[in-house]
Amino acid sequence: MIPRFLFALGFAALLGQQTRGDFQAYGPTTTSCGRFTASTSDSRQLLEFWFYGFVSGAGYARVDDGKTLNTDTEGIVQWVAKYCSDHPLDPLPKAAVELVNELESRK
Repeated sequence: MIPRFLFALGFAALLGQQTRGDFQAYGPTTTSCGRFTASTSDSRQLLEFWFYGFVSGAGYARVDDGKTLNTDTEGIVQWVAKYCSDHPLDPLPKAAVELVNELESRK
C-alpha cells in the first residue's frame, strides 16, 4: 500500500509541473515499442496491463484537480499499437507519457 501511495504522490508531483523531466518508472522500462508490436498473447497482455496501470496512475494523480483521462482499455491498446508501430525504437515509458499527453489534450 505504501509503495503505491509513494508512486502516486511522486507521479502527482511530476504531472503538476509544466515541464516534465525524468521520472522513475517501474516495469518494462527498457522494452521497446518494437518489442511491444512484435509480442504475442501472454507477453503482449502483460505489457498492455502495464499501460493500463500507467494511465490509471496518471488519472489518480489528477483526482484533486478534477481532471480525468477519458478512454477505455481498447482505446489504450489501439493507441499504443499505432504509436509503437510508428515509433519502434521508443521505450514503453515514452509511449505511455505520450498517451497521457494525448488524453490530456482531448479535454
